Amino acid sequence: MIRVVEVNSPARLRSFLSLPELVYGRDPLWVPHLGLQTLILLGSPFDRQKRLLVAFEGDRPIARLAVKIHDHPTNRALHFGFYECLWGYPEATRQLVEEAHALAPELSMVGPYHFTMEDPYTGVLVDGFDHPPCFWASYNPPYYADYLERAGLHKAQDLWTYYWDWENARLRPIERRSQKAAEYGITVRSLDTRRRFAEIQQVAATMNRALQDNWGFEEFTKEQVRELYLLSFLFLDPDWLFLAHHQENAAGTCIVLPDYNPWIKAAGGRLTPGLLKRLLFRTEGLPHVRAWALGVLPEYRTMLTAPALMQHAVEHGRATGTRSCDVSWILESNTPMNAMLRAVGAYRHKVHRVVERGPV
Repeated sequence: MIRVVEVNSPARLRSFLSLPELVYGRDPLWVPHLGLQTLILLGSPFDRQKRLLVAFEGDRPIARLAVKIHDHPTNRALHFGFYECLWGYPEATRQLVEEAHALAPELSMVGPYHFTMEDPYTGVLVDGFDHPPCFWASYNPPYYADYLERAGLHKAQDLWTYYWDWENARLRPIERRSQKAAEYGITVRSLDTRRRFAEIQQVAATMNRALQDNWGFEEFTKEQVRELYLLSFLFLDPDWLFLAHHQENAAGTCIVLPDYNPWIKAAGGRLTPGLLKRLLFRTEGLPHVRAWALGVLPEYRTMLTAPALMQHAVEHGRATGTRSCDVSWILESNTPMNAMLRAVGAYRHKVHRVVERGPV
């Protein structure tokens, strides 16, 4: 007998948090999420627009799911995330989805997010299970997509990840375009830590304008800008955060994340003193990175600002011993960016899917 309960006690929260270890404990590719970051993403337990649910078989937790009303003025929906389920329990997933959707049945249920599309771990992995996840990229068993579909959630959009080998890349296309961008007056530099908060604000403002027409994108709020600022001390290496300008005006930005997953896996998902030291001082190089976000303002796109940002990232990577990059994620419908990545020798090696269930 499967029963679904709401997390309303420390014991049930422990059951909720225990699910990843039960699902992935023997999976050599799995990297546990940082426990502290998971709690931060879950947010306040007193939020009435949110529910954390656990499915039990007897006293054994077998699945979990969290859901939150996304009360955006132009995109009101029910966002779900933190989904995990043991093999052999599609009925537990169905019951979780039904119970979660009851929070706001008049809204579409969309996810998985934690709890917005701009947060880490977006989408359910549907292709690319032979490759380890990159930092802040979701990972799950192959049966998750099937279980969610059986529960009534169907594809809304696919998000593609490209693997780009910088040691054997075809760089001439972006080198030529980068040179042309310089002739137009486009310059690229890394984040100035002396003006960290102001620069983070500029990055967010640039992304808000550059990506406003992208599927699913929503503007960074003031609260998210503050979170990005705080995260910049641990996860955003200033040397890997690039800003493009044209005559002192912001033209575009690119955020590249070092792949910290080997360090996090070694620490067992705990923010140990050793891991904290590695994140703060970064005395060790990492051979792989993730190109997490790129945005160029409309008026500077014809000045080839995007290739200039990409070229700058490659040059910095090669100078610091970085050999490869995951570019993710790219909307399947973003034809120009998909074509550019294929032209420079990158190939698609992962697909994450956003799924949706209409109002009930």
